Amino acid sequence: MSTGTRALVIVLAILAALFEIFGTVTVFLTYRRSANLGASIVGALASAEVSSESGLTDTEKLFLKVIPPPVERSDVQRIKDTSYESIKKLSKSLEPKWWITLGLWAYVLGAVLGLAAAIVAVS
Repeated sequence: MSTGTRALVIVLAILAALFEIFGTVTVFLTYRRSANLGASIVGALASAEVSSESGLTDTEKLFLKVIPPPVERSDVQRIKDTSYESIKKLSKSLEPKWWITLGLWAYVLGAVLGLAAAIVAVS
């Protein structure tokens, strides 16, 4: 193998490794983000769990204990709206991010560069 071919293989292999590392980092960050989001959703849903006895959530029951009667129905509705908004906010973090897409393309490019390095090395 000539020096030029050897240098090309090394450059292609280094680029492939860098792209693969970048892809791995984005997958790791996405995994952490998803795990945190899952825990947040479980917490939000647990606080909004409906009691089969009264049809009120635990948060609403607590609210009704704190506020002396008579309680306005609009107060209970405001709590429901707040719960809905918190879940909506959590779900927004599931939207695609540019860096995740870039990381996926880096995986593909890393594989192509690795294959190119192998082809150049054996030819």
